[in-house]
Parts: sequence; structure tokens; C-alpha cells
Amino acid sequence: MSSFRSDPVFFAIDFQSEERINESDASEKKDFKEISYKNSDSGYEQSETRTRGIPETLNFKRYWNRNWRKANAEAAKMVEQMLHNNDQGLIVIVYNTPEWKGINDTSSLPSSFITLVNNNKSERKQFDKYWMYVIKSNSVILDNVNIDGNMYAINCEIQFNENVNITIQLFITKNVIIDQRLKQSISPILWNTKMHYDIPVLLQDLENKDEQCKLKKLFDGSIIHLQKHLQICTSSFGFNHPYVAISYNMIGLRYDDKGQYDKAIEFFGKALEIILDIFGINYSFVAQLYYNLGLTYDNKQQYDKSIECHEKALKIRLEVFGTSHEDVAIAYYGLGFTYGKKGDDAKASEFFEKALQIRLKIFGTDHNDVAKSYYALGNTYQNTKEYEKSAECHEKALKIRLERFGVNHRDVADSYNNLGCLYHDKRQYDKAIDCHKKALEIRRQIFGNSSNHVANSLWNLGYIFETIGDTETARKYFEESWKVFNVILGEWHTETLGTKRAVKRLSR
Repeated sequence: MSSFRSDPVFFAIDFQSEERINESDASEKKDFKEISYKNSDSGYEQSETRTRGIPETLNFKRYWNRNWRKANAEAAKMVEQMLHNNDQGLIVIVYNTPEWKGINDTSSLPSSFITLVNNNKSERKQFDKYWMYVIKSNSVILDNVNIDGNMYAINCEIQFNENVNITIQLFITKNVIIDQRLKQSISPILWNTKMHYDIPVLLQDLENKDEQCKLKKLFDGSIIHLQKHLQICTSSFGFNHPYVAISYNMIGLRYDDKGQYDKAIEFFGKALEIILDIFGINYSFVAQLYYNLGLTYDNKQQYDKSIECHEKALKIRLEVFGTSHEDVAIAYYGLGFTYGKKGDDAKASEFFEKALQIRLKIFGTDHNDVAKSYYALGNTYQNTKEYEKSAECHEKALKIRLERFGVNHRDVADSYNNLGCLYHDKRQYDKAIDCHKKALEIRRQIFGNSSNHVANSLWNLGYIFETIGDTETARKYFEESWKVFNVILGEWHTETLGTKRAVKRLSR
């Protein structure tokens, strides 16, 4: 008798589009060890290396990912718009700060700058973990504030009081009047329209086109746009520049999406060589590149190389971020994923548990990443036949997902599906049937009938009914599964042929 089809743990760590950074449990498999994990976001500190004769460009040492670039491209557009309109003021791009506090929270001194930012007159826009604030004023006082990001000053006067920290860059247009004390803490960069607006906005447009192609799975189209991106970067900045490394990384991601893993490894290697030369080892972009290499080696089933890369990524992230950071949790999760595929379930559960504990500490109990960790642990414990632990983890994952997403969500369907497989292993067939029927109903609501998710749920129901001896009902579900696979995969695909054999077996 054929086996069950349970759902893996899928991460789309936007290899995040680029950083393999959004995690999403999707897809499915015959064996739950076929986990796929892709994602991460963030960066660390920087003073950008300059190519001789080229003005200083956007800094990528502290933050480097797609949303950092997108936020700063939007700021560049706003700078040019304000110059055109003869407006004065500041634009601030800052990390993870929806509401501002003083640099010293215990200080009794109010910050006039923070009051200005938080009032309803300032424009604001979010780019995932980054926020853009636009403050239009001919004079701004900086006092008691930490700006973890970039500041753009447009033809205004910047006064300086005390306790001011700008962590990355300060861009100024030519008519800005700046307090000398501020110049002592950060070197202003004179605005250059070509380098700070024309080129970044053009590059961002190509990234947007890549993103659109990726969503449609038009990976060849993505690569064409990214090759143009690379050509602009090399001709504008030379070959040894962070922008070039970013181009190589994105091209590597698309080759991975295409299944051309050797090409992906080649481009990740080129990106890594540049970034190591510019920044050295202990930076988050380096960690992400090792992480991306780990995922690609995993896709090639070269698990020892994958583990080696994941361990390098983890070591760097621990050095950069400490033990309680979401990127460290992602690194642990990646190691758990690869050990699971290698068949070392003890190591897999060890690393999944470490990821879970960090996520519980950071996010609390009601967070999607926590649900993903419980889901992964539930699958691993099921594989080692620790059914009570598995059930506890799967129930916790399901509870979080129902509370966050409601019933009609693919992650909820995945949880019901794998609970159904677990209850089958425990010979609690009524519960298994109930879970698989719920998974099937949700999947039909989301995907319609022409989906491998639906086909797998139908298969699983057929498998249970065959197990309990109800061959007529089993044959009906297998037949429905066969029809769906035939439509989406074709009549000669192994999945289609497998369900066809099941139907014939039960029709004798």
C-alpha cells in the first residue's frame, strides 16, 4: 500500500526574493522530510568603501536588503521632488521604528525632533521593517534622538543640541546649513543627482520588474532584468562594489528558482567574494550569502556542504546579533531543515527547538514564525514515532494559525493535513478522516479543484479508507485524485500513474 502525503515546512526566505526572507509554509510532499526552507532580512553596520572618483553611494554594511534599497530609492525620489518644488526639510529612513522615543528613555528632557516626527503633519510610509518620514521645515533641531538609518537634508538648517546619533548616512543638498557639532559625529555626503537618484531609481525599477516576473514564475525574464541591473552596477561603480554583489546575489536566487543550482552557486560565490573583500567576515550580508548557498546545496542534496554553509551563517549571526535575534532563529531552523532531509531527526529536532525558543522569546506565543516552528517539530516527532509530542506541537501550530488567519488559509489546511497523517499513524482513523476532510474543504476553497494540494488531500482520504477496509469509498477518492493529477501533471507523470494504479487495484 502506498504512503501518505504530508506537507513540508516551506520557507520562502525571499532567498526573500533575494534574502530568502519571507517564510511561508506551502506545498506538500509524500514524505514530510521533504521540507523546503527559504528566507532572511537584515544587515549590520557600515562605512561604504568608495571606488576612486565615485561619490559615496548608499551604505550596505548595516542594512542591505531589498526593502532597505526600496525605502532609500523612495527617499531619493522625494529629495528630487522637494528640490523641484523648492521645499525644505528632512527625510529619514529608519529601521523598525513606527513610533519614536528618545535616545535616552529615562531622560526628562523632551525631544523637539521626536515631537515633530510623531505629529500628524509628518508624512510616513512603511517598507516592511523600514519607515520613511518626511518633515517639511526650514529649520530642524536634533536633540535626544537615535536615528538607526539614513537622513536626507534638503536646503534647510539643522541645529544640534545633544544626544544625537545617526547610525549610517547623512545626505545633504548644497544649501543645507549644518551645525558644526553634528559634522564632528558624522560626515555629510553632498547630494549627487546621478549617483544618489538616477542610478538607484533605475536599479530599483529593474528590481521591481524582477519581482513581478518572479511572482509569475517567469524566471528567464527576471534574469534578463537582473543582467541589466548587473551591467549598470559594473559600469557605474566598478566590479568590486556592494551593488555588484547584490546583483550577483539576486541572479543566483533566480537560477536557484529555475533549478539551475550550479549557476546559482557560481553567482552566490561571486557575491560572497566581493562582500568578504569589502567588509570582512562578520556582517549579515555575508551570513545571508552562506545561508543562500546552504539552501542551494540542500536542493542539490549535498547535505554536508549545506550544513557547512548553514553553520557558517549561524556563527556570523551569533557574532553580529547575539543569541536572541530572529535571524539566528532562521539559521537554527535552516540547520534543522537540512538535518531533517539528511535523515538525522535528533539533530533536526534539536535545532528546530532552538529556533522555537528564540521565537517565543522575541514574538510571544501568537506569531506565525512560532507556528512554523511548532509545525516543523510536529513533523519531526511524527517521523520518530513520538506521537504525543507530535500531536502537541501540531495542535499548537493549528491554534495559532486559526487565531491569526481564520479557517480558510493554506497554513491551516497544512496543519489539518499533517494532523490527519499523525492520527492515521496513531490508528485514530475517525480523527484522521475529519482532519483530512477539513484540509480538503479549505484547499478547494482556496485553490479550486485543479491543484496538487487538493489531489493530495483526496489521495490521503483514499489511503485512510483503504486502510479501514472501505474499498468503495477509497476507490472514489483515488479516482478523484487521479483526475486532478491527470489535468495538472499529465497522464504520464509518476503521481498520475500512482493514483491510476490505486484505482485499478481497488476495481478488481
